[in-house]
Amino acid sequence: MDQDDRFVNGLETVLEVVDPRDSKVKKTIPMEQTAAGRYEAELPIDRYGSFVLKAVHRREGRVVAESVGAVSLPYPEEYLRSTPDPEPLRQVGVVTGGIAQVAPAQLADAGGETIKYHRELWPFVLLGAACFFMCDLYLRRVRIFGYRPMKF
Repeated sequence: MDQDDRFVNGLETVLEVVDPRDSKVKKTIPMEQTAAGRYEAELPIDRYGSFVLKAVHRREGRVVAESVGAVSLPYPEEYLRSTPDPEPLRQVGVVTGGIAQVAPAQLADAGGETIKYHRELWPFVLLGAACFFMCDLYLRRVRIFGYRPMKF
């Protein structure tokens, strides 16, 4: 915007991508005017990190304005390599009466427990599906809020 609150058009604008590690301009990308007073560029980011962006607006070779911003592409935290901390697991085992270091054979051990009662659940799922089907059919075929003529 200029001093009269009008859009500034027809500028030669470039986007300078500054690498914060060495404070040198890494890339210079030309920006296109896409709307009144709006300049855009696509910035391909080839690595993780934070980048300082500087838009330099020129008219007839003279710098009219500069805009500074930043963009960050952080390394995903779930990919960071870290060492396991067994102490919280051991503490949970002590508090709950469990075992911190379990042998593979102990994982599948039922501990003397047996299944005393078996009931199949598929009839309830089938009954629920049939009820939903009937409700859907009822709501599609029965007028609830009166007759409304169709307009074409």
